[in-house]
Amino acid sequence: MNMNVIEFNQVSKSFQYHKVLSDVTFSVAQNSVFGFLGNNGAGKSTVIKLMLGMLNPSHGEIRLFNQPVKQVLPAGFVNIGCIVDTPVLYENLTASEFLSFSQRLKNLPRKEIERVLEVVDLSAYKKQSISGYSLGMKQRLAIANTLLGSPKLLILDEPTNGLDPQGMQDMRELLKYLPERAGCTVFVSSHLLSEIERIASHIAVIHGGEIVKQDSLDNLKGTSGELRISCLALSKANVVLSNANFHCSSDQDGDLLVSKVTREECAQVHHLLSKNKVDFWQSSFCQQSLENVFMKVSHQKAAS
Repeated sequence: MNMNVIEFNQVSKSFQYHKVLSDVTFSVAQNSVFGFLGNNGAGKSTVIKLMLGMLNPSHGEIRLFNQPVKQVLPAGFVNIGCIVDTPVLYENLTASEFLSFSQRLKNLPRKEIERVLEVVDLSAYKKQSISGYSLGMKQRLAIANTLLGSPKLLILDEPTNGLDPQGMQDMRELLKYLPERAGCTVFVSSHLLSEIERIASHIAVIHGGEIVKQDSLDNLKGTSGELRISCLALSKANVVLSNANFHCSSDQDGDLLVSKVTREECAQVHHLLSKNKVDFWQSSFCQQSLENVFMKVSHQKAAS
């Protein structure tokens, strides 16, 4: 059974009279990609600093690898890789030369450099000067540096900031499969919902210093969504489906919208329309997005 690599239990943090975190509770399972979502100022950076022992909580308990954080750190940093600011690289060096500094400091075999370069797909560029790397390649090299020594936890703060579309795609593919390829748990703090939706297995949403949602991505998004149908007999279609207890409305383009419907129920909707001789020429199902979930829980918190 997998253990929790990170556990926050009723953690609060205040600076003098200003409370920035309030009873924060969440857990990160081993070998997961955990997306930590929140707007700027929501408390993401404070959580990371507490996790790394850079701050002490005002209240509550933090555990890493099933032990209190104070017992784990600083010795436990050998099991943690972290990038919280823009990484500093020596651009006059090659990737292999740059990684050799950390390799020797950590007293690791030379083959570790080859291993981490392969993990981040930079083996073909190991002898190229870093100054010629794209921003995305530099970010992947920084991750390779943190992976030296096979840490069990990787903490990344906004890893796709400033990347072009190709760089974001490369980073997305890397992070999604890191637990499998490098045997580590990945904690990603970000405000880019669409990127996190594509890589994370589990999500926590922080708003105003409080965790307002935490679950697996599948559970958060749910199985229901919206079915958009293009038809001429809009009024008739509305009556037919409403009588069958489907939630219907229409949009400004004149399409029929069936909300809170599962993918399996779409076939029933189509059957009802055909049975009642309502012709339609287009139908598309859209599952709830992570952005929908985020906006909903954030609005609920703001209104409370």
